[in-house]
This record gives sequence, C-alpha cells and structure tokens, in this order.
Amino acid sequence: MFHAKNGKLFFTPAIELADEEATLNSLALLSQIVTKMASKWFRTRRMGSWFNEKIFEEQYPKMFENAIGGFSASSVNCVEWSEIGLDHDVFTSGKEFPLSYDCNLHGKKQPNLKGRIKLNPALNTKIKTVTIRNDESLLIGGAVDSLLELDGIEWFEHTCLLKTYQGGQPRSLFHR
Repeated sequence: MFHAKNGKLFFTPAIELADEEATLNSLALLSQIVTKMASKWFRTRRMGSWFNEKIFEEQYPKMFENAIGGFSASSVNCVEWSEIGLDHDVFTSGKEFPLSYDCNLHGKKQPNLKGRIKLNPALNTKIKTVTIRNDESLLIGGAVDSLLELDGIEWFEHTCLLKTYQGGQPRSLFHR
C-alpha cells in the first residue's frame, strides 16, 4: 500500500493482512479528519474581511421579496445574460411562477427560493433556460445543458439554493 506525502509516494509496510486493513482504516479516517478541517477552514468568513456571506444573507429576504421564477425554451448566449432586459424572449415566451424565500431547507440552514407551477401534461413543455427575476431586473439566470422535455409532467417545481459549499454559484434542483 502506498501513502502520498509531500507529493512523493511512500510504501507503508504491512506484514500481515490485519496490518494492511488497520492501515487502510486509519488512512481513511485521517483523510476524513483532514477534509473536515479543511472544509471548516475554507468556510470561515470574518466580519472584517473583504467578503462576508452573512452580509449577503441578511439582504436575501429583501432582495428576493417579490421574486418570480421562470423557464423558457429560448436560449441565451452567456455574454447576453448581463445585458438582457425583461422584454427579452426568455421572459416573454416562457412561463413564470411566484417564488418564496426561506432560510432553511430540510431543517438545516440553507438559504433558498422555492416555487412551482401546474403544467398541462398534454402539451410538450420544453426548458432551455431558467430565470429568477424581480419587477426591475434579472437576478439569476442559467441555461440547462440540454433541452429538457416535460412530457406528461403535471407540476414543475424549482428550488434554487442560494449558497452552496461546493461553489459560489446558486444551484437549482428540479423535483419530479
């Protein structure tokens, strides 16, 4: 069995199978400990630092007070997202539904927006872009990798996670 240290591989001696299993178990535990420590360290934000997520989180209820979710079969060039207005085809040709803000999800602190819309299962509803806007401007916009077809689906539910630990971008969940 090999163990990496300072970018070099070292052989971890094991005379018996029990020694090898003990080493494997201890390395797995050590990896979990190091990962948890690093995760906590990188999540730390100080009030005096240049970037503090808490300041944004305090603004979420006001920012998303009248949020409207939407989807459309129209596509948007990535460069256009910052330039599009509410008269763009993504808004005029799509479907919209109200969103509600909540600071918890499944009993854990996770700022999110949720909304749902009843669809006509007989129509072939397609989704290429998903948006969140208020009365004045686009707040969050994203394109789905491939066209989603919602044949026979009665309800479309959208949950947008505003803060994720895997990255800074909002993540969307589409429920079945």
